[in-house]
Amino acid sequence: MEHPNRILRFSLRLGLAAAVLTALEPTLVDAAPAADVGTLETIATFDPSLGDTPESLVIGSDGDLFVSMALSGEIVRVGPNGQQSTHAFLPIGGPFDPTTFSGIMGAMVIDRYDDIYVSVSASNPADRGVWVVHPNCETELVAQLPVTAVPNGIARRGRTVYVADSALQGKIWAVPLDGGDPYVWAEHPLLDSDPNVPFPGPNGVQIFRQELYVSNSNSGQIVAFPFPEGGEPRVVADVGCDDFAFDREQNLYCGTDPFNTVLRVSPDGAVETLLDASDGLDGPTAVLFGRYGVDRFGLYIANAAFPFFSSDPHPSLMRLQLDVRGGRR
Repeated sequence: MEHPNRILRFSLRLGLAAAVLTALEPTLVDAAPAADVGTLETIATFDPSLGDTPESLVIGSDGDLFVSMALSGEIVRVGPNGQQSTHAFLPIGGPFDPTTFSGIMGAMVIDRYDDIYVSVSASNPADRGVWVVHPNCETELVAQLPVTAVPNGIARRGRTVYVADSALQGKIWAVPLDGGDPYVWAEHPLLDSDPNVPFPGPNGVQIFRQELYVSNSNSGQIVAFPFPEGGEPRVVADVGCDDFAFDREQNLYCGTDPFNTVLRVSPDGAVETLLDASDGLDGPTAVLFGRYGVDRFGLYIANAAFPFFSSDPHPSLMRLQLDVRGGRR
């Protein structure tokens, strides 16, 4: 469902067509990167006057990018020819209320059928929870979460999605996709927040190698729970992150939003700054490795450029070329 009012305003270069990359993936995943390691390019720019605040991104089976705009509820589809179209709008309500963290759209995750699951911290309690956007652009509420919940990061394993709840007493919700009520999968003091710190609690969530990782932006820690059985978490690193991704060597990459850095956290917890504001970062919220072939060496970075953090917002999508490909979950 294309919206003609959506401005075609940038050039996106995703390399080879997705169909070709899919066919060649078994021979290309260990090939050399397509560009020089360390190359950083801005491959998409957005318009803050339209409410563009790119919070999260996923890649479809055809190679198209889907980018969520946190403060407008819009999900934008970006084709390899650079064309932007509105894929869907979700009912976030609004305007955004920083005291309750409502009126905002959280993260997205996509399945093999190109259904996109989205966490929505809507102003209207009836709309707060997990939504799905189908490939035909139709939307529906999968599960409603309590009015006290602040749904944020989201991950999927099988027919269940796991949602980070950024409330003061943080938790991880499990939401069955084939029916059944949401239930609390994890609660722990490491997920709680200090009300005097102006950042959300559990934020990004990802599942990687039998652990469920959570970034607590309020406490400035990343923790990992045994998965799927749950249990006592371990502290991975003392660092404040938003959403994150892993490479095949188990390094974690994350954006730090208002601190304008992209970090690499090694398996032993050592932290390295890869990019900062001097590289053009403006509120990096989410990072994601490419999905096909040589593009799996590319780390995509969403710069949300939230107006309450940035005095001169420049929302954008960047790609950093690395010498290691993204890890399989």
